[in-house]
Amino acid sequence: MPKKTYEPYTLPSKFNEMESHIIKNKTLMMEQVLSSINYALTKKLQFVEVFKFKDSDFIITLSDDRFKENIANIYDFYIKSEQYELCDRVKKLEKKLTTYEQKKQKA
Repeated sequence: MPKKTYEPYTLPSKFNEMESHIIKNKTLMMEQVLSSINYALTKKLQFVEVFKFKDSDFIITLSDDRFKENIANIYDFYIKSEQYELCDRVKKLEKKLTTYEQKKQKA
């Protein structure tokens, strides 16, 4: 079985398509952000590509100094939207980030 490689999430390039896509897929996109952060922590990357746009070279990246606030925002969204089943993953990733930051400070 081939190993799954990490890929940024592809968004529509046209604004009107993107807006409706984001509304319909908000949780999926937040899960992509969490997966991206997890990938970056596993690979010890200082930034990670999160989103790209169809028919474009434009890519949205996230730097490691923004991981914590993104995780917190996603957790808050999950709580407010009562998606409690997704909170455990966020808390585990938050713990992984804390460990990463502690090791980074010691280096």
